[in-house]
Amino acid sequence: MSLKQLPKDQQQEFESTGKISSPEFLASASHDVRDLPYNPYDYQKLLANGVIGTVPKAALGTRVAIIGAGASGLCAAYELMKVGLVPVIYEASGRIGGRIYSCPIKSDPSSVLELGAMRVPKEQEVFAFYQKAFNIDTGPFPNPGSVDTMLWWQDTQYRWSSGTPPPPVIGNITAKFVAFLRDAMTQAGASANDGHVEKGVIWENLVKRFENSNLLSALTSTESWSYDELNILGIFGLGTGGLSAQLQVASLEMFRAVIGMWITDQLIYGNDYGVGLESLTNTFWRKEITTPGGVTSVQKMQDRERCRPGVVAIQSTASRKGVVVVDADGNSETFAAAILTCTTRAAQLGIKIDDSLLSTDAWGAAPHSLHEFDQDHVQLRDEILEGRKPPGSDTHRPSDKGNLLYGLR
Repeated sequence: MSLKQLPKDQQQEFESTGKISSPEFLASASHDVRDLPYNPYDYQKLLANGVIGTVPKAALGTRVAIIGAGASGLCAAYELMKVGLVPVIYEASGRIGGRIYSCPIKSDPSSVLELGAMRVPKEQEVFAFYQKAFNIDTGPFPNPGSVDTMLWWQDTQYRWSSGTPPPPVIGNITAKFVAFLRDAMTQAGASANDGHVEKGVIWENLVKRFENSNLLSALTSTESWSYDELNILGIFGLGTGGLSAQLQVASLEMFRAVIGMWITDQLIYGNDYGVGLESLTNTFWRKEITTPGGVTSVQKMQDRERCRPGVVAIQSTASRKGVVVVDADGNSETFAAAILTCTTRAAQLGIKIDDSLLSTDAWGAAPHSLHEFDQDHVQLRDEILEGRKPPGSDTHRPSDKGNLLYGLR
């Protein structure tokens, strides 16, 4: 389905707001890239109803498998619990949170070390919805330079005072990287007005140019970068976090972040259920609410209030009316449905999935089984959060490879 096939009022809705509230459009597997530079579905409008749907009385209490206890899995479990279903969560790591991993510092309980996702752009409207619903406090992310910052590079210490330009070791690389982004966006047509359809045209042009390039090859194809410059970019990034993990990932990920304005005005979070971003996942897990089956929480719905082990296989039933989930302990259970939220992780773990469970229309050219997936060439789908391991998570003595301690107040 394309925008032109939508009713006129839906087309007008998209043109004026960039959002579509049509379930048919969401379910459609065939979209034109011009229509979808980002996910346009109006989830806030769905969430504003209080519940995402209704369940027939006869189906109340139906068990649904949720594979993955990250933000997506816990959110799915929370919303299904609200309508009267019973989410059963499987998690291979043994902890909830997924890529969100907040570790309070014992000597200063008000501070936290984020070992996973650590910042959320204001444009993440669904996250903002839950932030308000869960009374999660927010604050500006303490980017290096906005607070006193200390950098180490090749056994040399650099002090970056709040509100001052970055040290040359960072400043020169920042200018070079920003020039690369600016030139690429300009060539893709970014000088056009900022309408939603125009963003789609810009995105299509970026895809044509960079679809087969990782970030490293894209950078070095336009200008010469020395070994030290790439090393500094990998360790410090633009001062906001190392890009070493991103250099081998599709360069289109960086441009998606630029188009979506995901790298500006980022926030940090915390509430009564935790300090840092884990306050979101902890709230999904622990918060007790009134459901059709009584007052309960996602945690209390689990066996012994724990997630089940990781999943090794998802199989279809003989009748094709259910899904069999097999865990790492060899136990299997048949569910009415299963939600796989950890697609990238599933590929890494080698979860075997019956091909018959994957809709040809929905998956298109996707691999027939996720274990065939090559993580080095994946373009990660839009998530509620965009996270990375913060360079400040390694606080040992600096070495000649360089380390970064930042956000020091």
